[in-house]
Amino acid sequence: MLTDGFMHINTLNAINVLDNLMYRDLIPKSVCVFVDSNNNRVEELAFNKNYGEFITNEILPWVYNNYNVTTESEKTIIGEDNTFDITLVFGPMYHLYKFEDKVRALEEAKRVTKVDGKILVAYLMNEYSVITYGFKENNIKKCIEDGKLDENFHVISEPEDLYDYVRIEDINKINEAAGIKRIKIISADGPANYMRPILNAMDEETFKTFIDYHLSTCERQDLVGAGAHTVDILIKE
Repeated sequence: MLTDGFMHINTLNAINVLDNLMYRDLIPKSVCVFVDSNNNRVEELAFNKNYGEFITNEILPWVYNNYNVTTESEKTIIGEDNTFDITLVFGPMYHLYKFEDKVRALEEAKRVTKVDGKILVAYLMNEYSVITYGFKENNIKKCIEDGKLDENFHVISEPEDLYDYVRIEDINKINEAAGIKRIKIISADGPANYMRPILNAMDEETFKTFIDYHLSTCERQDLVGAGAHTVDILIKE
């Protein structure tokens, strides 16, 4: 079951991906249900009991009635302890606003990952928000007046802001609280989001050179926190 159904189908091409995985016998024959999101997306996906009951009491019975799938819990619950070689946490940390909720999400990822398995966690970075939305788009004074930045220019997000932003030291504290070890942390996009119009105007050869530049610098620890996104690569010991 995948939330953000429209995005998974139309942007991430999930149907073709799943079809190819099943065709190559890389995953068992499966039924995937795409559940679309609405204006209450952040509230729904942040450990919401009512949303969980909606899935359990409405979506799953509908699946059982319309598809030839098992009702055995051990075959329908994805996420038993020590199940996956690789677990991706791409998105949840963007929309969790409390430290303890982030730790809980990482602990869940750790729980379902095998020993020696890898966990990849994506984050939105603080400085990108301050520089682009604050200074570049001339919202910095209003952000300070509204209490959206502390005295150290760390973003203070609430659910109505949609996204939460972190610094490397915040990520380190989450890992420490969840009891998990880092392999490396990288910048997923480097300077790309600061220069989108320039990238879009590049010829193919220049763009390839930019990609080479990004790949050669994405692990530099003096640059990691400056991009829009990081990916923290962890191991469960």
